[in-house]
Amino acid sequence: MSKAAFIALLAIGLLTMAGCKSTTAGVNIPGISHEEAFRLLSADAHLNRCGDRYFQQEAYSIDELKGPTFHIERSVDLTQADSLNGVTWDAMVSLRATSFRSSPRSGDGAQHWGDWEVNNSHPNQMWYLNEFRVKNGRLEPASPQGEPFSCSNIPPG
Repeated sequence: MSKAAFIALLAIGLLTMAGCKSTTAGVNIPGISHEEAFRLLSADAHLNRCGDRYFQQEAYSIDELKGPTFHIERSVDLTQADSLNGVTWDAMVSLRATSFRSSPRSGDGAQHWGDWEVNNSHPNQMWYLNEFRVKNGRLEPASPQGEPFSCSNIPPG
């Protein structure tokens, strides 16, 4: 990827989930629609939309995220082998949020929500980071992150 293309991706590099809409309107991943990018990134990040709320399951908690956005953290330089293998784009993608709260899993199975926190107190906190590439015209994670959860797993409140 050229330096100019990398700078352009950084300049417009937010996959924004505005309000309740599932949109990725500011990102340009070559050959991939905004809707497809949102669907694939959300699935890999375990980001679930339940009504007008967004949740992500962690190993020991469920987090509710406000203002979640995907960011292109950095572009990965393509090698000749990448090109020969059909890779046309490669980047590290993160998921961040403006505010969040967590519901830790306890040994007795009970779950409760903690207080909301503003992510400014944790400016480098990411809920997700993975490498994505476009290979043979398809957006795919370099290493899939596992299975998402169901909205029925969300604690009340």
